[in-house]
Amino acid sequence: MSNWTKILLLCSLLLSACQTAPVSPVAPTPAVLAVTNGSLWDGSQLVPDGVLVIRDGIIEAAGTADQVAIPAGTQMIDANGGAILPGLIDDHVHNAAEPEVRRKFLEAGVTTLCDTGAGAIQLREYRSTPPSTELISRVYYSGPFLSAPGGYPSDTDASARLEVGSTEEAVRAVQRLAAEGVSYIKVALDDGRGDVPLPVLSEEVLRAIVAEAHRQGLSVRAHVLDAGYINLALDAGVDAVEHIPAPEFSRQVFELWMRTDKALQLPQTYLDQLKRLADSGAPLTPTLEVLERRTCNTVAQSDAERSACVRVYVEAVRQFHQMGGVIAFGNDYGSAGMAAGLPWHEMELLQQAGLSNAEILTAATTTAARVCGHADELGALQPGRIADVLIVNGNPLDDLTALQRVQAVILGGQVVGK
Repeated sequence: MSNWTKILLLCSLLLSACQTAPVSPVAPTPAVLAVTNGSLWDGSQLVPDGVLVIRDGIIEAAGTADQVAIPAGTQMIDANGGAILPGLIDDHVHNAAEPEVRRKFLEAGVTTLCDTGAGAIQLREYRSTPPSTELISRVYYSGPFLSAPGGYPSDTDASARLEVGSTEEAVRAVQRLAAEGVSYIKVALDDGRGDVPLPVLSEEVLRAIVAEAHRQGLSVRAHVLDAGYINLALDAGVDAVEHIPAPEFSRQVFELWMRTDKALQLPQTYLDQLKRLADSGAPLTPTLEVLERRTCNTVAQSDAERSACVRVYVEAVRQFHQMGGVIAFGNDYGSAGMAAGLPWHEMELLQQAGLSNAEILTAATTTAARVCGHADELGALQPGRIADVLIVNGNPLDDLTALQRVQAVILGGQVVGK
């Protein structure tokens, strides 16, 4: 048996065991539930006097009070004049298997987490998580990265990546992951940015991954930290990009970026790469928080350089946004010491990049659901969708901190108690 076959078999066994454990709800889900007396988010604005009717965990009707009839005997929830929103989605996390972690996210209104690459230890934690006696955020996952032999992530155990060196291996790997129930495929386009570059998937192999994933009804999400790999990702037809890629870091570049008295000028070649990504329509999950915490702390040699590094990442997202690029929402929880719960700092950084409150809400609901492979089930308060609902005090379009004032959370039609 080849080493590749052994690794593939190990990943298969682990993935088959790491399906999200069934959760025993605190109380039976009411047959019919209605949320009233609040402003309902319709995907672009808050509609006053909104009503949401939920039957058997699925949204049955959504609209204004004069549009929606509430069946007799319905259990009522009063939004007390607050905002009625879809549950939020963090579309880029790691190491989120523990029930207490997922509970913290859920209580903060983050009803869905999307794991974007897990090794054997993390997958074993999914497998060993016992059935819970309380509601916790749902989790979708990709399983291990698909990477070139010897490629990224090289600093973790080998099971965090599934190495594919040919188109045949690529097709077999995607077929096996699809059979194990993954929601999307994750590929690594990262040479490590070290003195000795790591191997990266060839365009031929990457095209084979994308083609087979699409045949299986799966999207492909590409880990890209170097802007030089944007063209490879788009040429092969990937569906989404993870992390805002950076231009070249150097002492001379830092000296320019630290000139806060002047407008930040990004290299034209880099801007052209961002423009191509924006024009493609492929969503970008910037993960600004982890880049601030990890990359900027690594490359910077002073507080001034660190601030300049954060500034350039924020400016890159601003430029991408102004180009019409599609932005999704995730902070790479589990990678750099973030706390479980509402990814508030990621939202602050997106505000600094020029996104409106409504655009941030869209990124964390509709677009994140699309990136996670569940656009038809999650991310919107529409009939037929899973009834994941967040009710907050205040109007987050006027003041995004309203998201920190959680009044109630509903997961699949079940009201979450604290």
